[in-house]
Amino acid sequence: MIIVKYDLNNFLLDIEGHAEYAPHGQDIVCAAVSALSQTLAAWLLEYAPCMEAEPEIELREGELHIRCSPKSIWRCEVLLLYQFVIKGLRQIAGEYPLHVQIPEG
Repeated sequence: MIIVKYDLNNFLLDIEGHAEYAPHGQDIVCAAVSALSQTLAAWLLEYAPCMEAEPEIELREGELHIRCSPKSIWRCEVLLLYQFVIKGLRQIAGEYPLHVQIPEG
């Protein structure tokens, strides 16, 4: 199961696990989660000048950790990007609750 944790106040997104919906390389749930989260990571890296420091992005097999600290002028825009990605992840979790979980709180 994929577990998604986030903290919008600290611009943190952690994703761990495998969906196990289908065999490796054919798993549409894993692909959807990866596409959304890696798009956020790519955007943050491309727009690193909008950040107080280089975004923290750690990608390992079955894990993705993203954290950034946007400059105050960019906080609203970066927050919107995080909210967009989390909304998409929530949609996936709603469709595939046995494979993606987003704990409240």
